[in-house]
Amino acid sequence: MILPDQRAFAYGPALLLLLLASTGTSAAAQPATLHVSGQAMVSAEPDRSRLILAVETEANTAQEASQENAQRMRQVLDAVRAIGVSGMEIETTGYQVTPIYAILQPGDRSTVSSYRVRNQIVVRIPGVESVGRITDAALAQGANRVVDLGFELSDPTPHRREALRRAVAEARAEAEVMAQALGMRLGPLQRMEGGADPALQPFIGVRSDLMMRAMAPAETPVEPSTLQFTARVSLIFAVYPPDALDPLDD
Repeated sequence: MILPDQRAFAYGPALLLLLLASTGTSAAAQPATLHVSGQAMVSAEPDRSRLILAVETEANTAQEASQENAQRMRQVLDAVRAIGVSGMEIETTGYQVTPIYAILQPGDRSTVSSYRVRNQIVVRIPGVESVGRITDAALAQGANRVVDLGFELSDPTPHRREALRRAVAEARAEAEVMAQALGMRLGPLQRMEGGADPALQPFIGVRSDLMMRAMAPAETPVEPSTLQFTARVSLIFAVYPPDALDPLDD
């Protein structure tokens, strides 16, 4: 714990005033302390999209499955690039060849019935407007898995810092109110802990019928979700009676 008295703690916005027991030092050297917590959330609209697609094929031999997969993935890549989104990035993130075993009866020896090949790519797209068209183009040319769809910020730093500023301001305001209500004077900050969490994006469920939308006349509708940045801080202030001198003023 931060303080010598192990009973000192705070949860959420709760406040706790702890008068330290005498340890042979003067009250001026070891003042009472106030422990406060603050939390804040900042929302931001995304400016980038992330789409993870895969092509899965299965054949009697690994070579056949691999060749078919390569042909379909080339078609997918050509179709995605043909959308013409400037700044789009495509990266292969996985390639697997998996034997599929036949269903066995008790006492039978295991045998391979076929091979499955999976090739996975991630498409990073500036903006959020083109995700539906890119998804439809990929599905129409052979992609048969939409693994993930997400939204990002190219620079989340300002939003994280704003959440931190608001959390600190909330905690300090609570400390000032509590000290005043107790007839005390808020002293200097003794200790601070906390930070901002990575952006939280509400879960986007990829519908089971999404792979069939490539055959539909309308573009797959995609609505970007708002990103949320949360910050939490824990502050410990010294507090004094209103007529006491602050040691820092000596």
